[in-house]
Amino acid sequence: MSFSDLKETGMRIAQRHHRPKRSDGEHIMRLLTTKDGLPRLSWGSIIAGVILSMIVYLIMSALGTAIGASLLAPLSKPDP
Repeated sequence: MSFSDLKETGMRIAQRHHRPKRSDGEHIMRLLTTKDGLPRLSWGSIIAGVILSMIVYLIMSALGTAIGASLLAPLSKPDP
Protein backbone atom coordinates (compact mmCIF):
# COMPACT_ATOMS: atom_id res chain seq x y z
CA MET A 1 0.00 0.00 0.00
CA SER A 2 1.20 3.43 -0.82
CA PHE A 3 0.97 6.46 1.37
CA SER A 4 -1.89 7.91 -0.72
CA ASP A 5 -3.90 4.68 -0.27
CA LEU A 6 -3.45 4.86 3.48
CA LYS A 7 -4.43 8.53 3.45
CA GLU A 8 -7.61 7.80 1.46
CA THR A 9 -8.53 4.95 3.80
CA GLY A 10 -8.01 7.18 6.81
CA MET A 11 -10.16 9.91 5.27
CA ARG A 12 -12.98 7.44 4.55
CA ILE A 13 -12.88 6.16 8.13
CA ALA A 14 -12.86 9.71 9.49
CA GLN A 15 -15.84 10.71 7.33
CA ARG A 16 -17.77 7.61 8.36
CA HIS A 17 -17.28 8.34 12.07
CA HIS A 18 -17.74 12.09 11.85
CA ARG A 19 -20.51 13.41 14.05
CA PRO A 20 -22.02 16.85 13.78
CA LYS A 21 -20.97 19.30 16.49
CA ARG A 22 -23.30 19.52 19.46
CA SER A 23 -23.40 21.91 22.33
CA ASP A 24 -22.04 20.75 25.69
CA GLY A 25 -25.54 20.57 27.17
CA GLU A 26 -26.76 18.23 24.44
CA HIS A 27 -23.67 16.06 24.83
CA ILE A 28 -24.13 15.77 28.61
CA MET A 29 -27.82 14.95 28.27
CA ARG A 30 -26.97 12.31 25.67
CA LEU A 31 -24.54 10.73 28.13
CA LEU A 32 -27.05 10.77 30.99
CA THR A 33 -29.99 9.28 29.10
CA THR A 34 -30.61 6.08 27.19
CA LYS A 35 -31.88 5.91 23.61
CA ASP A 36 -35.44 5.83 24.97
CA GLY A 37 -34.87 9.01 26.96
CA LEU A 38 -34.76 7.24 30.32
CA PRO A 39 -32.14 8.37 32.84
CA ARG A 40 -29.03 6.19 33.14
CA LEU A 41 -28.78 6.74 36.87
CA SER A 42 -31.28 6.49 39.66
CA TRP A 43 -31.04 9.15 42.35
CA GLY A 44 -33.00 6.94 44.74
CA SER A 45 -30.36 4.22 44.57
CA ILE A 46 -27.56 6.77 44.97
CA ILE A 47 -29.16 8.25 48.10
CA ALA A 48 -29.85 4.75 49.48
CA GLY A 49 -26.20 3.83 48.89
CA VAL A 50 -24.99 6.94 50.73
CA ILE A 51 -27.29 6.25 53.68
CA LEU A 52 -26.27 2.58 53.79
CA SER A 53 -22.58 3.44 53.68
CA MET A 54 -23.00 5.93 56.54
CA ILE A 55 -24.79 3.29 58.63
CA VAL A 56 -22.02 0.76 57.98
CA TYR A 57 -19.43 3.43 58.85
CA LEU A 58 -21.12 4.20 62.17
CA ILE A 59 -21.40 0.50 63.07
CA MET A 60 -17.75 -0.14 62.24
CA SER A 61 -16.67 2.94 64.18
CA ALA A 62 -18.61 1.79 67.24
CA LEU A 63 -17.13 -1.70 66.91
CA GLY A 64 -13.61 -0.30 66.60
CA THR A 65 -14.14 1.95 69.60
CA ALA A 66 -15.46 -0.97 71.65
CA ILE A 67 -12.51 -3.18 70.74
CA GLY A 68 -10.05 -0.38 71.48
CA ALA A 69 -11.72 0.38 74.81
CA SER A 70 -11.67 -3.28 75.79
CA LEU A 71 -7.89 -3.35 75.30
CA LEU A 72 -7.50 -0.56 77.81
CA ALA A 73 -8.21 -1.78 81.30
CA PRO A 74 -7.67 1.27 83.52
CA LEU A 75 -9.15 -0.37 86.66
CA SER A 76 -7.10 -3.53 86.53
CA LYS A 77 -3.89 -3.71 88.51
CA PRO A 78 -0.72 -5.15 87.00
CA ASP A 79 0.59 -8.41 88.42
CA PRO A 80 3.25 -7.82 91.09
